[in-house]
Amino acid sequence: MSTDNRFDYVVLGAGIAGLNVADQLHQRGKSVAVIDKNSPGGGASGAPLVLMNPATGRRAKMAWRAEEAVELGASILKKVQEKTSTPFYKKNGVLRPALTEKIGKDFSRAPKKYEWPSEEWIRWMGKGELEDRYPFLPDTFGGLLIPNGYTIDSKIFIEEFYKLLGKSGIQFFTDCDYSISKEQDGVFQINIEGVDSILTKQVIYAVGAGISDIDSWDFLPLENVKGQTLTLYFEKELKMQHSISSMGYFAFLPETPNKLVIGSTYEHGYTHLNTDVAAKEKLLEKLQNTLPGLLSSIEKTEQWCGVRVTTQDHKPIIGPHYAEKGISVITGLGSKGMIHSCLLAKLLVDHLEKGQPIDQTVSSERFFNR
Repeated sequence: MSTDNRFDYVVLGAGIAGLNVADQLHQRGKSVAVIDKNSPGGGASGAPLVLMNPATGRRAKMAWRAEEAVELGASILKKVQEKTSTPFYKKNGVLRPALTEKIGKDFSRAPKKYEWPSEEWIRWMGKGELEDRYPFLPDTFGGLLIPNGYTIDSKIFIEEFYKLLGKSGIQFFTDCDYSISKEQDGVFQINIEGVDSILTKQVIYAVGAGISDIDSWDFLPLENVKGQTLTLYFEKELKMQHSISSMGYFAFLPETPNKLVIGSTYEHGYTHLNTDVAAKEKLLEKLQNTLPGLLSSIEKTEQWCGVRVTTQDHKPIIGPHYAEKGISVITGLGSKGMIHSCLLAKLLVDHLEKGQPIDQTVSSERFFNR
């Protein structure tokens, strides 16, 4: 355990990845400090509503290690929910309508093509069945239902997760600047604004888009992508049950039936970090294409933007640095932070604490020779 200002680990970043890493370390009896220049979930983790959707991409491919990822992610949601009376998530499934014939053909093959475990995970519905069950959709070419899809109010989740970890003994330093130096004995000294310095031999970078400013990790092929969402409020309750994934996502929680969140834009080479009219128009166009009957009944809108980190191969990166002892990273989760953050945190901590090898699909080692 920590003695005054000394910790077994310091986690940089209090978003969904950093919180999960801190939780995994704490479960193993390690003393942990978490530092963030912003508030918890101040980056891309703080989107208004997010999905944990195991059917990814245009062809509804099964997400990497989907069964394990969803099981671990759901266990964290349940653990946090048990400590608060505010409902913030629902296993209400994700509906994926096929709006073109080509997508319909791809979707119809998805259940067998990607070796899904059972219909509990994915089920194809032909055009007639889909239109009978979901008459509010436009003309479709069938679609998929993903029963094991979750919708999460990530702002509430992160705030409650942060509170829970703080009560468990993890030390948080947020909304503060800090600097890091390394002593000759391999100990990192972290100077925190307004606080005495803290010491550790292990630093884990979970800083989201901030990783692009860290020289030690400049060999990783990362790209920061700006995304904007649009929250819509309606006068009447929406006649929906599931969230929808269709050229973006339409996140819906039954507990807030007058609210729908559309996400998100993919803005490469962005020039500012503000919301804008162009993104709002794109998101409303998505609404018109997928749920055309709702456009005229919007009462109020709110926009949000954040920056997420993606990789060239669209796989996350976890693991130690190739040369600098004592530093590790968890990054590149892109839009899949909710489904993969807990699994990746576990794999990283298993490696650091037990020496277990990291799956090469996500290991930082795959970039060591670049």
